[in-house]
Amino acid sequence: MTRDLIIVFKSKTEVFEFIDRMNAAGAFTTTTGTPKEAKIGCGISAKTNAHNVNAVHKVLSENDFDGFFGVYSSVSVNGRTSRTRLV
Repeated sequence: MTRDLIIVFKSKTEVFEFIDRMNAAGAFTTTTGTPKEAKIGCGISAKTNAHNVNAVHKVLSENDFDGFFGVYSSVSVNGRTSRTRLV
């Protein structure tokens, strides 16, 4: 089972800024497609392991991301993935 967090923004600029700040904090983060459930955004979102939840909270709370849309939990089991909006 794999658990990830997908952080959705309305602009690519903020996605890449968030990824840079997460990686600088030592929490490996990369790009992924925006979940269809979001029905918003630029098509690219940030993805990190669910164990990095504290780093996600810290980076979001310490920076002014005007285009922040939400955080989704992505759980993959036996090739099937489910996503749930957390924030």
